[in-house]
Amino acid sequence: MTRWSDDGRPTGPRIAPVQRGAGLLAFVLCAAGVLGFVPGVTEHLDRLAVAGPGSQAELFGLVRVSVLVNALHLVAGGLGLRAVRRGPASSVRYLAGLAVVFFLMFACGVETRAGSAANFLPVDDAATFVNIATVVVALVFMIFLNRTGPDVVREVYVSPDLPSGEPPAWVDAPVVIAPPVDLRGATVTGREPPQAITKTASPGDKNP
Repeated sequence: MTRWSDDGRPTGPRIAPVQRGAGLLAFVLCAAGVLGFVPGVTEHLDRLAVAGPGSQAELFGLVRVSVLVNALHLVAGGLGLRAVRRGPASSVRYLAGLAVVFFLMFACGVETRAGSAANFLPVDDAATFVNIATVVVALVFMIFLNRTGPDVVREVYVSPDLPSGEPPAWVDAPVVIAPPVDLRGATVTGREPPQAITKTASPGDKNP
């Protein structure tokens, strides 16, 4: 996406709301993964296990963690940061995937007992609550922050050499504009046109 200045010139990438939401979740996950190895923040760190119900370490003294859980948080956070850099569509896919993964973790916590061998992460009541809260937040961000439908900016170049009665050619360039700006004088073909007329149309519109 492109952010435009008041004079119609691109000033750099524009961060969409859904990217900000995905970035926030990714940052929180990365922080949780790192803090899961920090003494003092994670209590009983000496009892941190690779996986399974034998891991008794607790992040902030509340949420049981293991090396596997911390690694999962770090990987999920890293993938989120990469998705944010790739754009809004990747951010939406990341949020959807994150909701699926953490819902499975939530289901694992609901269906398994704390001391059961099937509780391989492990997941306790606090972790189960955090997992379903992550699912809800990811879905809220994906639904309510995904306002990135691109407009189509069409610029028609009117040349003095254009024969009378011949319709000008339209050049379609999908961009996101918020708020609408005047793009007169912007260069699409790499050279300044003698005269430019700009209008904004939605992607479903037909050529005028």
